[in-house]
This record gives sequence, structure tokens and C-alpha cells, in this order.
Amino acid sequence: MIRKEKTMTEYRKPFGSRAMHNSASGGTQPLDEYFLKLYCDHHMQLPFPSSAKMTAGNAVQRLVDLSLGLTFDKKEPIEFEEAQRIVEREYSFYKPRTFDDGKDAEEHQEIRQHIHSTAVQADKGLKEYFGKQKFTGEKKEFFDVDTIDVPTMYLIDYRSKKKMIDLKTSWSIRNPMKKDGTRTWRIPKPSKEPSLGQVCQQAVYWKATGLTPALLFCTADGYEIATPETTDKLSNESLEHHYNVVKQRWLVIQNIMKKSKTFDEALQFVSPDLERIKSYQGNDFLKIAKVIWRI
Repeated sequence: MIRKEKTMTEYRKPFGSRAMHNSASGGTQPLDEYFLKLYCDHHMQLPFPSSAKMTAGNAVQRLVDLSLGLTFDKKEPIEFEEAQRIVEREYSFYKPRTFDDGKDAEEHQEIRQHIHSTAVQADKGLKEYFGKQKFTGEKKEFFDVDTIDVPTMYLIDYRSKKKMIDLKTSWSIRNPMKKDGTRTWRIPKPSKEPSLGQVCQQAVYWKATGLTPALLFCTADGYEIATPETTDKLSNESLEHHYNVVKQRWLVIQNIMKKSKTFDEALQFVSPDLERIKSYQGNDFLKIAKVIWRI
């Protein structure tokens, strides 16, 4: 990776350490969410709230990584049952959101019973996809993009020398409430087609590595593997197009920062969607948004 000159990135210092690199997610999230996240991280050391589904997806990946010996610390593989106990204990510490009328707490209780079975499907899918190829787990990497002043960070879930794959989990869906006030749930079928955000993410990884992309969609009942052979969304033409879409967003962010000496000045170029912020981040972040955008 070619190191960027420090003088080229001085203008980013007022926006904090997170602004000193780009990412695939930063190139796809709404601008108001991006700058709100930067502000909360830099000035308040306050991360955005997680969710039961997001935390469970991480738990599945960790369970698989522990059982295959693919963790950051390169520890030896452990038995699947032991890995399950570790992950279930860690997941139990998750504190559900409090701004969604109990929806996240309800999902937390439902989802936790399916982490093991979803991890089993993920393990099967990885072994089918890579076959006899040796593959590694997630690690933080960077690459440089022309016309962008800072490096771009990427995290590929699993990769071999020839190809890569990202793990995506789907969880139980609520059925309508019964007359007696109880509810049942249903497990969805695994996706077969990637979302726009997932295609953009794969496009960045593809451009950084040149590896063939894929997505492993898992539920508690099964899995599907999306590859360039199964969907045109992962074709080279599609990846090139979506990479340019992400790169354009990085350029917009870069230009806003260059024109601004402070957060206050930068926020003048961005309009906040207060309803979306309230829905996804909650009332506390809505209050922060109203303060920094002077609403």
C-alpha cells in the first residue's frame, strides 16, 4: 500500500481518527448518518447502538471461527460444543435497545436459540465453497484508491488465495399477534440475491484484492451461496459499476471535509433525516443530531 502524505490529510483531523480512512460501509451509508457517527465517535466516544440481529450475526461468525481456528489470535480450533458455550455466554451480555417498544428485546430472546443451528449451516457452507482450499478468517486490511487522500479499510470474512466469501445471516420473522396476545415466529428461507449494499461491499473487496466474490446466506434451516455464476449482480461489470458508485460517495465526503474547517461547517452541506435517525439510532442520537444541526 502506498502511504498517503500527512500534509494531504491534515484537513481530516477535525473529524477524528475514523475520518483518516474510508470503508465500504462509509461509502454506502447516508451522509447524515456518516457525519453523525463521526461526531459521536470523535467528540463523545459514543458508538451507534447495535441490535440483536447484528450481534447474533457476529456471534455466528465467532462460533465458526473458534471451531475452525480462524480467530485473530490464531488459537487452535476448539470443539464446536465448547465454542457454542463461549459464544452463548458472550451473547447473553448483549443489552437490547430501549427505544423500539421492546422489539429488539423480543428478537434477542427468539434469536439466541437459533445461533447454534445457524452456525452449523455456515460451517457447512464454508466447507462446500472452499472445498480443499485452505482459507483464513477476517483481518483488517487497507488499500489505496486513486484521487482519494486516505486509505480504504476492508474486512473480508473468509478468503483463500483464489476467492473470498462474506457471511450474511437472516433471523426469525414475527408472525401476526394472536388474539390471546401470544406470537409465533417463522424462519425465512436463505437469500439468493445480494442487496445493493452487499454488492457495493463486494465490489470494494474485489477491487482491493482481485479475488472472486461470493456471499454465504445462512438461516437456522439452511444456506445459499451467491457467486458470479448464480447472479449477474456479482459479475465483473456489476462490480465495476458499484465500485464507482462507492468511490463517488468517498469523493463527496472528501470534498465536504476539504471545504470545511470544522464539523459545524461540514454539516451545512448535509441535511439530516431526523425520522430515520430516530428509528435506527434512537432518541438519544436524535437529540444529538438536533443539537449539532441546530434544529
